[in-house]
Amino acid sequence: MFALQLALSGFAQGAIYALVALSLCLVYRSTTVVNFGHGDLVMAGAFVVYLMVVLAGAPFLISAFLAIVLLFALGVLIELGLIERIKAGPHIGFAFDHVISVQQAGYFKPHWKAYAKAEEILGEDRSSILFVANHAFDCIGAKSYGMRTAFIDRRKRPFGQTPHQPDLVVADFAELAATLA
Repeated sequence: MFALQLALSGFAQGAIYALVALSLCLVYRSTTVVNFGHGDLVMAGAFVVYLMVVLAGAPFLISAFLAIVLLFALGVLIELGLIERIKAGPHIGFAFDHVISVQQAGYFKPHWKAYAKAEEILGEDRSSILFVANHAFDCIGAKSYGMRTAFIDRRKRPFGQTPHQPDLVVADFAELAATLA
């Protein structure tokens, strides 16, 4: 009997992991951004169910349904109240011509083929492309491929010793826009 209970418990835990993994895939596929923020909402939902079942004595299925509705509403509020306000466009001051994902290249940065794919998509010579990043290894890969680079130093960390130093080092996108204007 214990083995059956252990197997069912493992299956239930695995199903939870599968749902979280599917949500990660859904977010990545729809936005091409790896976002682990929804894990906080999963934990908040579990806490709401726990509070309702243990402290309020509500049935589990009703508690789970109410937690889903409540956390969905919280997710919408976070999206509309916070994320929409901090999206890059209004703060940068200019629109991007292209946003390119390494998924299109089939190679991760700093592999040279990721930068070659960007060059192909843009239809420009690599020396006329400004690659903007806030990670040194991204800038190093683009610079070694022959692109111009701008390093957004948000974390105030040294770039490091490399022959592939960025063309520009700025604190944020507003400074980048002012420098390029």
